[in-house]
Amino acid sequence: MPKQKTKQYQRKRPIVVAFRVSAQELAAIKERVFLSGKNKATFFLDSLLHQKIEITAGKFASDRLSLEVKRLANALEMKDVKDEIRDLLLECRELVCQLISLLKK
Repeated sequence: MPKQKTKQYQRKRPIVVAFRVSAQELAAIKERVFLSGKNKATFFLDSLLHQKIEITAGKFASDRLSLEVKRLANALEMKDVKDEIRDLLLECRELVCQLISLLKK
């Protein structure tokens, strides 16, 4: 039976995330961490979890996404819908319409 690592499970964050970088990228990362005044963990967590996500795609992917969103909006039309889910469908339809307007920009 393998020995259990009890100290690992007592940590607040027991999972390690690692990735490879070049020497130049490491130097740039260290400089940015230093300039931020934060420790590495806080810097990376803030950078990865609190940034605005922007989706960029070519014309083909954008057109396909637009078509799928329009199909979803059409599927949410109020045809023989029970009252208990009508409000949920109206909210979903409104979100899809907002997505369509964002895609047109």
